[in-house]
Amino acid sequence: PITITCGAFTGIPSGSYYHWATKTKCIVPTDILQLPLQQFKGVGPKVFEKLSAMGLRTIEDMLFHFPLRYQDKTRLTAIGELREGMDAVVRGTIRASSIAKGRRPTLIVKVDDGTGLTTLRFFHFRRAQALQLKVGEIITLFGQPRLVGGQPEFAHPEYQVGERETALEDALAPVYPTSEGMGQSTLRSLARPALTSLAQNPPDDLLQGRLKDGPSMAEAIALLHQPPAGVNTQTILEGRH
Repeated sequence: PITITCGAFTGIPSGSYYHWATKTKCIVPTDILQLPLQQFKGVGPKVFEKLSAMGLRTIEDMLFHFPLRYQDKTRLTAIGELREGMDAVVRGTIRASSIAKGRRPTLIVKVDDGTGLTTLRFFHFRRAQALQLKVGEIITLFGQPRLVGGQPEFAHPEYQVGERETALEDALAPVYPTSEGMGQSTLRSLARPALTSLAQNPPDDLLQGRLKDGPSMAEAIALLHQPPAGVNTQTILEGRH
């Protein structure tokens, strides 16, 4: 397996870099990978300030900002097949929607897909949200259910409402290390063009010719950010990919 150390090329001047363990020289096209993240759409001064506080200033920084874990949004799961804590994309029809009053009003939504019934709970919600989640609407949601009295429940799942079928993702969704005020959607939107820049300007492989049929550095980095469905993520997280 190829081990890539986060920030292996960070802070070393010029375009010549050395792998931390093998001391193998590789040339990184600094005119591309050293460009600031501000060149990407949506990165204004305030966003860039937050990224900089996380140590993310260049394309290269983003490439070596590896996920902590992954979410599987590549397939639909029937409500009748839900298990505690699993990643699940569910599509069904809203059968009931109401606000339970108390010290903290809670929006409670019941969803049915023909194989079972699940409950969605929103402890923080807006009036517009309550009006949107009305009986008869088709909803596609994502989250990690917990079993309450043997029945699956979701707390504040991600969701989309509408008849149009929501496209499933082709790869596992990365969950990045982050800080307050920096959402996963922003980091994911930056990782995609960063990977495109890497694919268009790949560095020389550190271990070229030493590994038979092994992935290139660009391929290994892309795998860490966007592993395909069905891949053994545990080997990735343990650095044995």
